[in-house]
Amino acid sequence: MSYSLWASVSLCGILVSYVVGMDFTSIGRCGDCWCLPEDGGTATCPTLTEGITDTFAPSDEIYTTFDLLNPGEEFLKLQSASGEACYPFAAQFVDEEAPYAEANAPECVLPRTGETAVCTYKYASSDSSCAGRRYIIDTFPNEELASNAAIVHAGGCGVCSSAQDFGVRIQTYGTLEAEAIKCTISYVFTQDFPALVECFETVGFTTACSTLWAHFGATNSKLCADDCAPTGNEVVLNGPAPDCAPSPCLACQGRFRTVFDQLLGMQFQLAGITERIPVPCSEFYPVVHDPCVEIKTTENEEEEDPTPTATEDDALTSTTTVAAEDDADNGSSSAAGPVVLFRTMLLTSTLFLGMMMLS
Repeated sequence: MSYSLWASVSLCGILVSYVVGMDFTSIGRCGDCWCLPEDGGTATCPTLTEGITDTFAPSDEIYTTFDLLNPGEEFLKLQSASGEACYPFAAQFVDEEAPYAEANAPECVLPRTGETAVCTYKYASSDSSCAGRRYIIDTFPNEELASNAAIVHAGGCGVCSSAQDFGVRIQTYGTLEAEAIKCTISYVFTQDFPALVECFETVGFTTACSTLWAHFGATNSKLCADDCAPTGNEVVLNGPAPDCAPSPCLACQGRFRTVFDQLLGMQFQLAGITERIPVPCSEFYPVVHDPCVEIKTTENEEEEDPTPTATEDDALTSTTTVAAEDDADNGSSSAAGPVVLFRTMLLTSTLFLGMMMLS
């Protein structure tokens, strides 16, 4: 089923057409199924796939051009309760020696969420161009209260839920592995954590999101390198169908994955997007993503002035987050962690195969 939607937008004063290329082509993730069926993989693969995505087009990267109007939201920051640098997995290693210097920081504050919470983008209604459109990111307790906004994923917004970070995930869907290899190889030999963060920023992620991924990669390199070593010429991340059991590599990362997912916010299965490692079908939250939703300009219309009215600007900039109920136990298993192998250069070609569940 295709979710391709056409929208005409104005870019540099010239009207051009963008096709939203997000699509579902039923790429097999566990055997021939796009997800991990129930009952140990023996149940029937779901055929109701509206809102499920496994393919992107370059035009979908337009999210990276969006202008965030409320960048100061607490859930977009990776910080401790006192507003300082933090270590995402401090609570998971209380009685253990910090795996690297930056891991000596206090734990990070988790974003507020709830079982029915959703992360949304509220767009400026006067914008006539899809490229560069303005938006507010916000968490709502449920779908009903978010009826006037575009739902991006289930669960509360996190440090990687912005349109910039979502666009980069789309942009690097299937290729982030190579970028991660370059970043991590350098860190393995230099132990320069700030440079590791900067490397992810070069990929395009925001600073907070880059820092979270850097901590995940650095932690994995210290604790899971042996379990993530390749078998033959590849890293085994899951067993064969029908159960597609997680490998020791993924099991090792399970010690800190839940907190990582909570901070991340944008877990692909919660946005209806499949990746290389199979996720239980029941964990998917279907979303039809359309970065040009509500854009009404057509090629035959004159371009409207994209400058919003004062009333609209006030409404957008004064919107406050509707906090959902606290749920300290929320989060689910998601993207596989980076495969960081520091013993021999022979292993470097398999670094990060597990980080992103990329197809």
